[in-house]
Amino acid sequence: DDEYPLLTSLSKDDFNELIEIISMSGIRNSSNRSKRTAIGIYLCKLRLGLSNRLLACMFQLQDKRTVSKIIDSARQAILKNFVPYNLGFGHVSRQDVIDQHTTTIARELMNGGGSNTAIVVIDGTYIYIQKSRNNQFQRKTFNLYKKRSLLKPMMIVTTTGYIVACIGPFFSDFNNNDASIMKDILLRNTDNILNWLKEHDILVVDRGFRDSVSVIQALGLDVAMPPFLDESDLSIVCALINHYQTPMATPKTEDSEVGQKIMQLLHQKNKIQLLLEENDLIKRTSQWETINHDEIMDCFPIMSEEYVGDLTFGTKFSFEFYSRMYLSVGVFQLKRARSYAEEKCSTTDLTGIVDYTVQRYKSISNLIRVLTQSAHSNRIIYHPTIQFTNEQILGWWCDCFTGARFLGCCSHISSAIWFLGCEWWQTQKHHMPSGSYMNLATDAIQVSDCYDSSDGGDDDYSRYSLS
Repeated sequence: DDEYPLLTSLSKDDFNELIEIISMSGIRNSSNRSKRTAIGIYLCKLRLGLSNRLLACMFQLQDKRTVSKIIDSARQAILKNFVPYNLGFGHVSRQDVIDQHTTTIARELMNGGGSNTAIVVIDGTYIYIQKSRNNQFQRKTFNLYKKRSLLKPMMIVTTTGYIVACIGPFFSDFNNNDASIMKDILLRNTDNILNWLKEHDILVVDRGFRDSVSVIQALGLDVAMPPFLDESDLSIVCALINHYQTPMATPKTEDSEVGQKIMQLLHQKNKIQLLLEENDLIKRTSQWETINHDEIMDCFPIMSEEYVGDLTFGTKFSFEFYSRMYLSVGVFQLKRARSYAEEKCSTTDLTGIVDYTVQRYKSISNLIRVLTQSAHSNRIIYHPTIQFTNEQILGWWCDCFTGARFLGCCSHISSAIWFLGCEWWQTQKHHMPSGSYMNLATDAIQVSDCYDSSDGGDDDYSRYSLS
């Protein structure tokens, strides 16, 4: 039973259900394979991307041509009897999206808590492909931003992650940016999208769609924008996700309260940042003393990794500066936390004796900052700053691009909190193979082509030599 998810991404029960649904399409057993084998080969192809020759070997088939025919039969069967009922604007009503696939937080943030507006998120994604022998196709699929050949499907999903529709794929040259694709979809009424949407429904898009905003608004729709494979194969993957996978987000009892709190704090300024600016502490290094981390461990709060990495704003802290506030580090920040800490300590064993220095403000003993090397530039050092008591984190600020927010935090802040409040107290050593990656290659030393000669010869510079 464990092999089913590994090869097809579906459990055995889900696979059996899919076979029962597909059986109504007219696909039959043949001398080469059964219906189960045909669907299994196709799902294995989608999940693992194996060559037809390798699939022929795995399933003991004659050759890759046989596999190709089996895959085509399975594809057509799934497209006929499964995809239309699990993907596209015709498979789910607008009211069902509002009632079952819209999070409470999204309603609070986008619509003031209203319950009669559909909210969908639209964005393009990438399918990487090999270069084509067809020169025209090669030019149309080469993406200057990614510097490689790809196709762009346009994903239309709900705020719970449910896929309403997957349109495309489109070419990826400069004529096929997100805005151009969005206008094409709306003006062609692709998949009857305009019949499904109603006036003042909200489309959540990013800045790449800015040139299509006028068209969207002209059609009576509202826009929420931040201030800053084979087509049939793709449809089948999206339909399988909708039918068999759980939603990425589910409503919680505290969502409405969290949404209201976010709106209240939206225009407030980070109080730690104000404290640093008022005392001119951001650039003045003389007011900070460098100490080893063990000097503050007795007064730094101890917390579990789950407590630090709560994804749903469920971990609540009662802050001195804010009546209520939420620390949401998230999966990405939590994964990056170890990387920053390991580089600072120059070791992957963070539970032993390590050199982890912090800077403490001389006038406020519970205000520290942890100098953190940028992951992307050798020349940039960030200064995540944290104020705390022995029971809780009072606030934080960082001089990186996203460091001033206090609903969640950046990776630099999360690394400091994670190491001081969680990892340092662990007794079990974690084996991290990535610590040896730097030994796999040689870093060339940086030397100039010439050096100053002190012999007083005719030339001011002489070539290096081995003598």
